[in-house]
Amino acid sequence: MCETLDGEPIVEVNCKECGEKDEASFGKSINTLMILRSLCFTCLYWYLRISEKDQPTSVRIKGRHYTICAENAPKPRGFGGNLMVIQFFDGHIIESHNLWSQGEIPERFRMQLPDNAKFR
Repeated sequence: MCETLDGEPIVEVNCKECGEKDEASFGKSINTLMILRSLCFTCLYWYLRISEKDQPTSVRIKGRHYTICAENAPKPRGFGGNLMVIQFFDGHIIESHNLWSQGEIPERFRMQLPDNAKFR
């Protein structure tokens, strides 16, 4: 049996969300979540984004997911430290020099992660 770098056994997971098979080979904490929830890494990743969707740092624009990180975080910064101006649908505006993209939200998760903002 193969092991991950931290000595954990690699377990095959049949994803209950998308039906794909994946190997839980990402380290103990991620592997445990994959196995307990019967999710591949990709679906687990998006379920974790769903669990954080109401956080003020969670941004969704045109079907893409972003996270606002601390302005005083060490470099590198998201989008090269360029100023990103975000207007949330509730009207408040955030300016960030440290916005990170998590990529396009898969179609099957867009109902749970609807857009909540736009770029200004």
